[in-house]
Formats: sequence, structure tokens, C-alpha cells
Amino acid sequence: MPIDFSTPNGMAYTIFIFFLLLISIFDYHEGEFPTFLLFPLLLIVPYADLTAISLINLLPIAALLGYFILKNQLGTGDLIVYLFFCLYLGATRANIALLLACLFAIGNYFLSQKQEAQIYFLPYIMLGFAIVNIF
Repeated sequence: MPIDFSTPNGMAYTIFIFFLLLISIFDYHEGEFPTFLLFPLLLIVPYADLTAISLINLLPIAALLGYFILKNQLGTGDLIVYLFFCLYLGATRANIALLLACLFAIGNYFLSQKQEAQIYFLPYIMLGFAIVNIF
């Protein structure tokens, strides 16, 4: 589906994709990203499909991610980006993107020559988001 830059939804979508890609690149290279990069993502909130958010789909995954954050096994940025995906895609599609991200991370872990103890997860979330948006 092509992006129509002449509509406010198209512009919000472009800003959303650009800053998520920038956040993913920072996470891949630095292991963290500047928090100020999250502020432009707030521009999409007025254009978010709030009817697509189902608390039944959102709460279990958000609670599980929150548990992993408390155990220091997941970064806070992963949860924040997931919640933005829920706002933009809806909880069901965001969960599918998260599932794809997990599968890509597991596949990369087993296929890589060096098995790192820490995996930066945001690039995989972005890849899952891209695949969900294509199909």
C-alpha cells in the first residue's frame, strides 16, 4: 500500500516509520537510544486507530514485557515501542509483529557464529513491524 504524503495520516505514518527506524539503528549500534526520539512518535496518537485496541489482547503481553523489564531481561524501550505499535497497528497486529520479532531473534541467535549474551531486540521488532505492514 503506497503512502499518500498529501494526507495527515500519510505524514504521521512517515514520521512514525522514520523515527522507529532511527530508534532501531541506535539500539543496534549503541544498545540504547536517546529518549527524545520518542517524542515525535506522540504525533501519531491523534491518527491512531483507538478502536483496534483490545485490552484482552494488550494487557497479557504488556504485563509479560513488564515482568521481563523488572527482571532486567528486557529494556524499557522495547515495551514503549511495543505500546506505540499497539496504538498504531492495534494489539492483535502488534502481537503478531512481536511474535515475528521473537522468531527472527531466536533464528539469528542460533545461526550466528558468536552467541552473544545480550540481544538488542528493537531491530527485530522493526523487522516484524515491516512484515506485518507489508502483508
